[in-house]
Amino acid sequence: MASYAMSDDKLRVFLRRQRRGDKTVQPPPLGKFLGATLEMATRLVPSHGACLLLDHPELRRDVSGSPLIFVSVVGTGARQIVGYQISSRKGLEGRVYRKGTTVVRDNKSHGSTMYAQLDEFAPFEGQSLVAVPVNLEQAICGVLVLIQRRGRSVYSARDVQLVELFSGYISRAILNAVDIIKQNELAQYDPLTNIYNVRNLMPLLETDIRRSQLNGDDLAVMFIDLDRLKPVNDRYGHQFGSEAIKRAAQALQTTIGQDGVVFRFGGDEFVVILPRTDIKAANLLAEDLLKAIRKQIPGPMPEGGKVPKMTASIGIATLHSCLNGKTSRGSKNLSSASRLLTIADRA
Repeated sequence: MASYAMSDDKLRVFLRRQRRGDKTVQPPPLGKFLGATLEMATRLVPSHGACLLLDHPELRRDVSGSPLIFVSVVGTGARQIVGYQISSRKGLEGRVYRKGTTVVRDNKSHGSTMYAQLDEFAPFEGQSLVAVPVNLEQAICGVLVLIQRRGRSVYSARDVQLVELFSGYISRAILNAVDIIKQNELAQYDPLTNIYNVRNLMPLLETDIRRSQLNGDDLAVMFIDLDRLKPVNDRYGHQFGSEAIKRAAQALQTTIGQDGVVFRFGGDEFVVILPRTDIKAANLLAEDLLKAIRKQIPGPMPEGGKVPKMTASIGIATLHSCLNGKTSRGSKNLSSASRLLTIADRA
């Protein structure tokens, strides 16, 4: 019996915001695991099919609630159904998700499941099923469903116990994957701004420099420093300074978009890598960045008070300038990446 699941990259959206860790390790192939687990469930509790639906954590607090997305399916129509979403506020599966209780339906029941939407792929209506909640720590994150019990018209109490055991097995596997993904993110991203931290700066910059040299492209590096952050911390409090840093990071990312990569270098300092960018284009972009920072930083805080207006200073260095010998004293013996950073910092 064939099984299908979303790719691991797509599955990460359901996992990335759940828990924290502090080591970088390679995550397991979760999609293959989920498919294999559902196949095992259909063998131990003989069934024609099985589905695992997970919610979308970023939409969980939305007024309409998160939809439930088919992340792994075994049985008829599995390939077409993976990725399909249904409302968490309707149907049998929605009730299991909202209330956290197991539901068993015999093959004489009709109209109680949202699977009627999927009849073009597989005939779900009028089939027996058992649906159990899937928990992540104390919160429900999805629903596990087995469909059409082989050899009988309804799932027995023993069947339900086995399906609930499989749900717990899946929960632990997802939780482990969540931990690994979060560990990797904490190693790569700054926790305050959610942009790359300084650990990633040199490896990515060196890679971009090699690519630029191979293609004959220019590359610009910006060193950005918020002006007078210390007086803001002293007068308003460090939470205002932290909020200013967060808003500055958002302004930088929004303005740069897909044209470059933003890093938090430390404190109130940022670095931007801009592939295929010469000094003229970098200067124009710097003006836009300064305007965005001045516009987006000031404003009310959720707890009361306002973040004051702030400005920033930007230094720019380009790869072609470094290679053409336009370097500062003391930077000639450094690598191209270090020279770019040093020149931009001094600028």
